[in-house]
Amino acid sequence: MNSAVALNLGISQATVATLATALMIGLGFLRRPSAATALWSMAFVLAMITSYASISAEAATQESARVAAVGFMLGAPAFIWSGLRAARGAATLAWIAPLQALVSASVLVVLAGTPGYSTGFALLYFASSLVAGLTAWELFRRPDRGGGMLLPLTLVSGVYTLLGVLVAVVTIATDPAGGGDLVLVRTINAVAMIVYMICALVSLLFLSENRDDGLSRRGSDLRRVMQDRLSRAEDRDDTAWSLLTMTLDDVGDIRAAAGEGAFTATMERMIADARATFPAESDIGPGSGQGSLLILVARSENEVREHMRAFLRRLGTMRPEQPLATQLSASIGWAPVREVGFDLEALIAAAASAEAEARAAGGDGWYRVG
Repeated sequence: MNSAVALNLGISQATVATLATALMIGLGFLRRPSAATALWSMAFVLAMITSYASISAEAATQESARVAAVGFMLGAPAFIWSGLRAARGAATLAWIAPLQALVSASVLVVLAGTPGYSTGFALLYFASSLVAGLTAWELFRRPDRGGGMLLPLTLVSGVYTLLGVLVAVVTIATDPAGGGDLVLVRTINAVAMIVYMICALVSLLFLSENRDDGLSRRGSDLRRVMQDRLSRAEDRDDTAWSLLTMTLDDVGDIRAAAGEGAFTATMERMIADARATFPAESDIGPGSGQGSLLILVARSENEVREHMRAFLRRLGTMRPEQPLATQLSASIGWAPVREVGFDLEALIAAAASAEAEARAAGGDGWYRVG
């Protein structure tokens, strides 16, 4: 690559990375501290540091240092993926990102200046693009779409995956003799990284701002309490327990139309309605998705039906003080212990599947497992 072009691209990439890092830390992590925003901030910090390292190495004609910086940068998408897993309460698998960055940098340094460098880079780039594909899947599987704000990162992650596949296939098929054949790939990669950082910043700042404070912590605490209750119920062979998941119908449209303040107030009302209609000893708290609740209740099936009916009726009642002038409804998934067992994760998965059935049937109702 022409040194002047490489330097200009490097400076542009470093500038974008610096601005993105400052915004992600300032508006993301410091404003909404959590495991997710910490991991996302680390992704941008890594991109910024490696961008400056690449510029310095390019200017000093230190090829080993330059390829090491490129290798470390390939681990950045994994931090974003891990942060998305943290945001939905799953295991972060955060060790993958530093491991991928370290392995990629080490392999590229070893192969620098050898005939195998092109193939090695293509395979490592493909591995990084696979993680970007997992990022797109994490965003696609979310129950809410964020009013289109998640689309930039979803699309750019998908394009990154396709680009990684293309680079790997073309490089291996043509069996290039050395790194000089990667001039076009290096140019495309530099431009693509700038676009990727901008798109990621837009979507991740939206997710940072619109995650309820302490939601993951409260959800984690709630699940521990629920599992403890279920374990004790299993010891007594008490099968009169049911796990319910419920999510507002059209939650994405409601959130986009209402704005964050009104949506938060709507969710507070939903929780209050659940507490008012389900037994006082029920465990009630946030689910994994936006606009969703988890409820663990110990009652007969007829009583559970009456409580769900009362909840939906109360939720759908228009009130003068409600923040959103529209009739609300919800879809409920019902997983009885006698049908699924006492494992909390299995109950949640079964109830979520049943909730999808209720939503597919038009919402404002429930669907029972079994």
